[in-house]
Amino acid sequence: MTAPQIYVSRANLVLSTSKRRTTNGAVRTGKTAFADHKFVVPTVDPQTKVLMCTEHREEKVNLFCVTDDTPVCSLCKLVGRHKEHEVKPLEITYNEQKEKLAKDVQELVGINTEMVHYIAKLRSLCEMVEQNFSKMEASVKDEFSRLRMIVDEREKAMVGKLHDEKARRVEDRKQQVAVYRKTLEGTTAAVTYAQEALKEPNEGCFLQTSKAISKRVRMAIDSTPSLQSSTELVDQLQLKHFQIDFSNLVPMLGQLDFLRLPSTPEFLTDQCSAEESSVYLRWQCKDVSAFDTYQVQYARSYASSAIVSSIYKTISDINDVRTTISGLQPDTQYTFFVRAVNKAGQTPRSEGLKVRTKTAAFKFTLDPDTAHPDLDISDDGCSVTYDSAGSSRRNVPTRPERFTDYVAVLGNSVVSQGRHYWEIDVSKSRGYRIGVAYRSTPRNEYIGSNNSSWAIQCHNKRFALWHQNKSQTIQLSSPPSKIGILVDFSSGTLTCITMSQPGNKQQIYSFQTKFRESLCPAFAVWDNCLTVISGLPTPTI
Repeated sequence: MTAPQIYVSRANLVLSTSKRRTTNGAVRTGKTAFADHKFVVPTVDPQTKVLMCTEHREEKVNLFCVTDDTPVCSLCKLVGRHKEHEVKPLEITYNEQKEKLAKDVQELVGINTEMVHYIAKLRSLCEMVEQNFSKMEASVKDEFSRLRMIVDEREKAMVGKLHDEKARRVEDRKQQVAVYRKTLEGTTAAVTYAQEALKEPNEGCFLQTSKAISKRVRMAIDSTPSLQSSTELVDQLQLKHFQIDFSNLVPMLGQLDFLRLPSTPEFLTDQCSAEESSVYLRWQCKDVSAFDTYQVQYARSYASSAIVSSIYKTISDINDVRTTISGLQPDTQYTFFVRAVNKAGQTPRSEGLKVRTKTAAFKFTLDPDTAHPDLDISDDGCSVTYDSAGSSRRNVPTRPERFTDYVAVLGNSVVSQGRHYWEIDVSKSRGYRIGVAYRSTPRNEYIGSNNSSWAIQCHNKRFALWHQNKSQTIQLSSPPSKIGILVDFSSGTLTCITMSQPGNKQQIYSFQTKFRESLCPAFAVWDNCLTVISGLPTPTI
């Protein structure tokens, strides 16, 4: 009979402090990797591998204690030390941890694959570095060889000029020697002949020849060329105009080095400005002389994600430390970068400069196709007047976009992004609602009476904010003559600004929401008239 095979569950296997013998026979004592694991009762069936509870030996583990991070049995939860602990079914924990481990393994496999590719890239990069530096070394040697060749050629040419000048000067001196030697022979003969005549004691004989002799001597004197002074002779030895001035060249050769990149430019933020469709940029670079041109990159800013480099627009060959970028969208934030460029390449990008363009003036008129039949729209589309008998006098065509049950009208332009502002002259009316609404807002309801419109109301000198048919009473120090509407679409803010006379005092009230659709200016009036004033700059509040 063969001995049964014994299987031990590795999950709970623990080896206590052990002694291990090293290769040289010494005994080493210490905890092994499994020192903190616990022994469990071995099983004899290799197929089942049933894990039994260490506290309740007869119970199989069927739960997992989340608190202690260990498998337990039902008795452990009912009466054991895990009674107050959080437990989960073993199968659920098994599936969760197995799934998590599988995902982690898959992720690690992916990381390993990426690492293998990355190592291959690094090895390839090493080869490319070797090749590039070998090419660069050869290029440097070629440049220096070319430089030495130029120097050698110039040396030969200049030495040749020296030889030519030396030969010319020597020949000139030889010719001078020949001339003076011939002259000396003539004057010497004249002197000898005259000296013999001076020895004549007979007066008559002397006088007979003296005139001719004197003439010969005078002719010799007059024909003798003038002799150059010592200074003039020394000047002929000077070679100053053949000197070579290396005073500028030697330092340049001594500083000969590789081209270097200029320093990365920095934006002068206090000197940058924005208009509706353009941004003026100015920057500085510490070593201005080191750059050839500048390059500006820009893109719209997105708060939720990084800007993809492919969407950048690039302006190159900028020759100054300033430029104006045109063709931008109003009320839009852009991120700008600048870098310097020279023959050595381009610098890293500067830190990003975020600039928001100014909001374009929001202009609109009242849309007569949306106006209730009892509302009269002025010819310029800027005023609306309540006329209870107007519908009977005017033949107003029926349109699906027209308000039917309530005297309201929408503007003909929409707000879909940015910040926009307009004002309404309410000085002649004691009954109105002013605000914004989706173009899809119901035409049989007042603005502010649903979830698609917001309004401030004046009725019998009482004021309230309206939305979703709910009102909030507000107290004004005095009735307003104008009401300003400021919409910040991106932040979901609608601000109502009441302006009173005298002193033009302001009181501010706001709605905070998240706009799901484009907004139309919206108006309702049941007393007299309202006048819209649009195209105004956006205030800062």
